[in-house]
Amino acid sequence: MELVKNSSVPGDRTSLRDVQSSPVSEKLLITTQPQKDGNAKKQLTKREKLLVGFIAFLLFMFVLLAVVFGFLHAQQARQAHPNSQIKEQRYQYPCVTKECVLTSTDLLNYLDPGIDPCEDFYEYACGGWIKKNPLPNQKEEWNQFTKLEEKVISSSARSYKQKRRKLSILSLRHFRKG
Repeated sequence: MELVKNSSVPGDRTSLRDVQSSPVSEKLLITTQPQKDGNAKKQLTKREKLLVGFIAFLLFMFVLLAVVFGFLHAQQARQAHPNSQIKEQRYQYPCVTKECVLTSTDLLNYLDPGIDPCEDFYEYACGGWIKKNPLPNQKEEWNQFTKLEEKVISSSARSYKQKRRKLSILSLRHFRKG
């Protein structure tokens, strides 16, 4: 049994009715309906093609505008800062000042290259400093900060003694003249 719609011509019935199916009608029904094939490609409608084309055009315009604005921004930055450090860093090494070279030398000396960093990273990173700066007898802790503190204290003490000596010499000169 199959459902067949009658013609909508006046005088004809316009309802769906049951019809006894015959081999001829089934063959006719099969050949007139579109076949559903998994390999067949779906055809895009004209509206869908226009929409895809419009989206591709908008994407292309967006990329083009981004490139143009990027070049304009870079040109404006170069004109605003013609002698900027960014331009100079292209042609110079990053660490050539005396302080930078000394600091990097210190950092390399603090490493212990004989230790595998995967096994004991602390010993690898700080082993050289620990070997070169043993813990003083009277100190409970010894690190870069305490070492720097000692250096500042001894330097300021020397500076204080020198100033005191100069003041005493100046006061003695005034005393002799007076």
